[in-house]
Amino acid sequence: LMEAQLSTDRNIAYHRNQRNPDKFPPHTLTFAYGDWKYGKISHELGTLDHTLRRKILIELQDDFHRGDFIIEALKHPILLAELLKVLSEKDDERRTLGSSCIMLLCNNQKGREQLVEGKHIGAIRTLFDDDIVEIRRNAYWGMLYLSEYTFGKEAIVEAEVLQVLVEKLLFEMEEEILILVLKLLAGLSNAEKAPVILLKT
Repeated sequence: LMEAQLSTDRNIAYHRNQRNPDKFPPHTLTFAYGDWKYGKISHELGTLDHTLRRKILIELQDDFHRGDFIIEALKHPILLAELLKVLSEKDDERRTLGSSCIMLLCNNQKGREQLVEGKHIGAIRTLFDDDIVEIRRNAYWGMLYLSEYTFGKEAIVEAEVLQVLVEKLLFEMEEEILILVLKLLAGLSNAEKAPVILLKT
């Protein structure tokens, strides 16, 4: 082979100059395509192909454990909008996966900023009433992550979450969730408007 007869420098140059472009895969379920990947996922998450949507949610849940992946994903506003829609779906598994993705966004600076600036706290609050314990757990942990920062804490109070938490003290039956309710109430109690709201509740 000609390649075997080349010097080391020329062998490197030979490989560098080869053109072997990778074709895009038929689906988005690969980690290798960066910004293009999340653009395509954003649109496919809005389709009626529930099998594909489930796979996308599983992948996003895995991806969102990495901050750099979250930053890339949130360059596509449609993606967050579609994730928020998943929270109101009837399918328990997809709703659970969606709530997990939102919780992970709450634990990331860029995710927190977009959730607060987009006034999406109310969408998370609605999950407090979900029948699935894991979904309620994800919602409370998401709020707890948000409440660690002043702007997040104030946004939660503005979204009238305090009033809901007081009610949950009476009606939440799961002990582990009740503990999260108490933790969140304690974390929000030093927000600027919290004392007045709690006195009226």
